[in-house]
Amino acid sequence: MAGITDLPQELIMMIADYLDRRQRALLASTSRSLYKSLDRCLWRTITMESDFPHYNLQHPHKVLTDIAPVRPIITPSRLQQHSHLVHTLNLRGPFRQEYYSIKYPRLHSLVLHYDTSYHAPCDKRDTCDSVLDAVMRAEEHTNGANFIRLNSTIKDLQLIVAPPQPPPEFWIAISTILTTPARLHVRGLAQTSGDILDAFWKACDLFEEIDIRDTTYMRLPPILKELSFSRLKRISLDLTRPLGFDTGHQLAWLRRCPNLTRINWRFASYESSMDKFAEALEQNVWPRLEDLGLEWLDEEDEMLARRLAHLPPLRRFQLRSSKLGPLTAGTLRERLYDNVRVLDMARSPRFTSQMALGVLESCVHLEEFRTFFICADDIDLKARPWACLGLKRLKSIIWCKSDVTDDKAFEALSRLINLEYLDVGHKNMGIADVRYFAYSFSVPPAFVDHDDGSWSLRWKLERGLGRLATLKKLRSLSLEGTEQRLAEEDVKWMVSNWLMLDEVRGLGDMKVEQTALNILQMAEILYKRPYPAV
Repeated sequence: MAGITDLPQELIMMIADYLDRRQRALLASTSRSLYKSLDRCLWRTITMESDFPHYNLQHPHKVLTDIAPVRPIITPSRLQQHSHLVHTLNLRGPFRQEYYSIKYPRLHSLVLHYDTSYHAPCDKRDTCDSVLDAVMRAEEHTNGANFIRLNSTIKDLQLIVAPPQPPPEFWIAISTILTTPARLHVRGLAQTSGDILDAFWKACDLFEEIDIRDTTYMRLPPILKELSFSRLKRISLDLTRPLGFDTGHQLAWLRRCPNLTRINWRFASYESSMDKFAEALEQNVWPRLEDLGLEWLDEEDEMLARRLAHLPPLRRFQLRSSKLGPLTAGTLRERLYDNVRVLDMARSPRFTSQMALGVLESCVHLEEFRTFFICADDIDLKARPWACLGLKRLKSIIWCKSDVTDDKAFEALSRLINLEYLDVGHKNMGIADVRYFAYSFSVPPAFVDHDDGSWSLRWKLERGLGRLATLKKLRSLSLEGTEQRLAEEDVKWMVSNWLMLDEVRGLGDMKVEQTALNILQMAEILYKRPYPAV
């Protein structure tokens, strides 16, 4: 009788693509033939945690107790033997020098996590030698620089930095050795100045994408005027406590990057250079810009609308603002709706149901839309039909107060025949407490009056679910936090009508959930349990 080992190598690799690393390892351990077949994908991504002593900083009494590493560490000899198969390497904490002396000919992605909870070995009295500990931390960056010199093929570099900061040699190795640097992610850079800061910015000049987070006490050096940043296309800045590298300095840097196609900028809540950023938009400083994300804009509606009046015709736009109003919504309609493909307003709670419906009615090219909520009572398909028939992803709470409004909501959704991902839950909206926003921003009272999710769209055949038979491309459905009470026939209908469905979240209470789980397992559909309702 033929078995899995008789399949062609290509099919075995396709099967392995559906498994996580642990499942692949278990499958490979069943026979020598499968181990040989899966060897390549088992070593493609390696994640290792240091075996140095490790403080347990999460102890309830804040006691610095040592904890063992999560998984056994791979020996340097085994890594050397399989180095030609490794494409991604993730190192957390300090490692012995032998680990940094290995050359990986196909290494494309490197993650170095300098974790301060690791420390030098203790003596017999469980006392850590502070001098030895400081030397060990300094050697981490030296070893990292040597490792980069050996592996010039790295394209994606992620650094989670901890004191002491990387020396100039570390950044010089990046800027002189890497042949095709593409993405740099840096988190935790602090108190950087002088030669270190110059070397850091020279390294940044070589990348196409940069993501900087949690950087403090770092100013723009004079050398910045000598750098062109001509390769840089995408920037993400999340610096809520800049302390020296404030939004004014950040904007000065952004202005030196004329070829940007994407800017994702999170403003510090206590400062803003939005007026000067608006001037830069008006001056067309970034003529290729097509993707813009702005977070923590706390300006009043009239001022915010004025700032956004010079937005270019973006393909993707994300806005997080607690004071957005009708004037800003009107500006967005004028500047974006004719071209935008992806619009994310989920973290702007004053983006009302009527504003959200205005997007669905006007954005012909829209492919993905995220908003806080839509009230089914506001839907009027005869007078205001939805124009976004190419929509593939929709994320929004849908509030319904009766069977009639349920049917209106299902009728509207049924016209989105290209929909692939639908999320009508409220637990992942980026909103900490739905009731708080209900009181603060005049969201319908049902959000407050019902903790059981009874205000949400009921996904039952008797309420109009059958209208959604048109969603033949639906792959994922999330109902988290809405406390559904589905019958067995409702789940069976979903399985039999949405043949491409492969993931469902949040179907109901424990009894309904177990029945649904059995049906979904037979259809080989992944089910993820919901979080409790708010």
